[in-house]
Parts: sequence; C-alpha cells; structure tokens
Amino acid sequence: IAREPMFLANVSHEIRTPLTSMLGFTDALIDDLEKCKASTDSISAACTIKRNGQHLLSIVNDILDLSKSRSAKMKVDRRPCRLQDITREIGDLFHQRFAEKNIAFEIVLG
Repeated sequence: IAREPMFLANVSHEIRTPLTSMLGFTDALIDDLEKCKASTDSISAACTIKRNGQHLLSIVNDILDLSKSRSAKMKVDRRPCRLQDITREIGDLFHQRFAEKNIAFEIVLG
C-alpha cells in the first residue's frame, strides 16, 4: 500500500502527457475545421473529442490529487467560496452527460 500513491502519480503523469498533446491538436483541428467552413457534424465531432478529452484529463488530475493526499503531499488552499457557484459548475459539468442519456437533471438552489 505504501507504493500505491507513487504508482498512481507515475501512471497519471504518463497518461497526462499524451492526453494534453491530443487536446492541443484537437484545438488546432477545430480551428482548421472552422476556417475551412467544414460541416457542422465534423466540427461537433471534434468538439465532442475535446470535451471528452478534457473530462478524462480532469479524472487523471483527480487521480494525481488522490495520490498526493494519500502520500500527505497535497496542500489545501482554503478560501471563501459560494456554494451556489460550485453547485452550478457541477450542474454544467454533468448536464450534457445526463442529456445524452435522456435523464432529467435539475439543480434547484434555494
């Protein structure tokens, strides 16, 4: 178990490097598709690749954070925040995923 945080950190870094490169090329692809007025379907497909790549990168970053927390190397930045803003961000993140599965999703702030 003592090696687990190190393993997670190493694997996460190995995945993150090519993933960030892929996201960079996806940005370039989207720009090129928009410049040459490609079909909406092509641009939408490239945007889907980008969105899912960003989601995967977020998961990898969470794994890195987990490995840091398990090895007591994580620093927590405490600062004031608004719960409503965080809740909206979470809703924005999951809204598309629920819509793709035809699942009703609503956040009620009150």
